[in-house]
Amino acid sequence: VLTDIAGTATFTDLSIVGNPSATVIPGNPNGRLLAISDSQRIGIQNLTFDGGRGVSIIDNSRVDFTSVTVQNSLSIGMTSIDSLVHIADTTIKNSVRSGISIGGGTFYVDSDVTGTTVTANGRTGISVLTGHLILNGGDGVTPGTENVISNNGLVGVAVANTAEADINGDNRITGNQGAFG
Repeated sequence: VLTDIAGTATFTDLSIVGNPSATVIPGNPNGRLLAISDSQRIGIQNLTFDGGRGVSIIDNSRVDFTSVTVQNSLSIGMTSIDSLVHIADTTIKNSVRSGISIGGGTFYVDSDVTGTTVTANGRTGISVLTGHLILNGGDGVTPGTENVISNNGLVGVAVANTAEADINGDNRITGNQGAFG
């Protein structure tokens, strides 16, 4: 168990790889578990971020998350501002507010092997404002490769203001509690 990785700023070609049971918890219950700023080619793999104020990627960073879980955030699970973020085979769940919030930049949600799940967050599963969301689900044939956005407190996916979304493949946006489900 690690305590905070916050403050990762201005790195290039950095990989952080855990084993499947590696967990990052906050040293301060209100602290951010991981904050990446102004960094390029960052890879995060096989880690669970549990509690705190989630994960943030800001200032034109380029980050890939593979087989990562972000859970039990006291705020938004994952925040991306003006960056290029790619998540695959990842779970974002049980955040008090939204699962993923995107403000500018491009955010990819992919199903490489097992699909990505965004579930049981207090507000929106994925919310994008002034950015570009790309949902690439599974092939629709292979079980377990779909992206699932479900059981969130409001809507599954919200695209507003000047944002845009490309939705391809097997994406299951279902069981969300808002007026638009």
